[in-house]
Amino acid sequence: MNTRKKIILKDLISEYIDQAKPVGSSTLARRFNLRVSPATIRNEMFELEKGGYIRKPHISGGRIPTVKGYRYYVSNLLDERLPTVSEQKVLEKKLFQSSRDLNRQLRYLSQTLAELTKEIALTSLAGQDIHFFGMSNIFEKPEFTNNYEAYKLACLLDEIDQICNKLIRRLSREKVETFIGTKDLFKEVNCSIIVAGYIIPKQGQGLVGILGPTRMRYARNKSLVSYIAKLLSGTTFCLLVVVL
Repeated sequence: MNTRKKIILKDLISEYIDQAKPVGSSTLARRFNLRVSPATIRNEMFELEKGGYIRKPHISGGRIPTVKGYRYYVSNLLDERLPTVSEQKVLEKKLFQSSRDLNRQLRYLSQTLAELTKEIALTSLAGQDIHFFGMSNIFEKPEFTNNYEAYKLACLLDEIDQICNKLIRRLSREKVETFIGTKDLFKEVNCSIIVAGYIIPKQGQGLVGILGPTRMRYARNKSLVSYIAKLLSGTTFCLLVVVL
């Protein structure tokens, strides 16, 4: 993929994540100062569509990312970042205010992560309960205003125990992996999950994750999940990004 196509794909996905509406060439030209005409952008978008990175949800109108487009974006175009200082302080406070009770720590962390991201957040450790919060967050998303999409998501959440167990088995120490469209883990739900594994000596391996629509803020969510994993186990963590 040439540089111009990469820029257009990245900007299109960024705009779609922010607005949840199909993105047209005029919008890209106006908002991102691409220094090329809308006609040139349309030609590049046509090529991206032919390549399967974006699609047109309606006969007329702009484009939206496909699973393949999100996969390329997460793997090649994502800007790495750290949580803000205020985010780090909030997470550290939740972790250390109940340092004698690991199960309570995990519960507080998942609750705080859901509040920060406005997604579903979950934490788990071998032999402990799975904590997840934020279902009201995700059901407010436009992707799940459709009753059938909401039903499929609810079915997915009913199986969260099995999903967490499968994810823990896939995580490997100090290795970053990305799974996109893994139908063996998930059903056909318009969701992504970012999850990091961690290891606590004498306690075992666990995970912390964020579940949301594929139209999620990957860079910020990835940084938060990664930071919590480091808090829980120092440098012993691995990161896994799953996009349905």
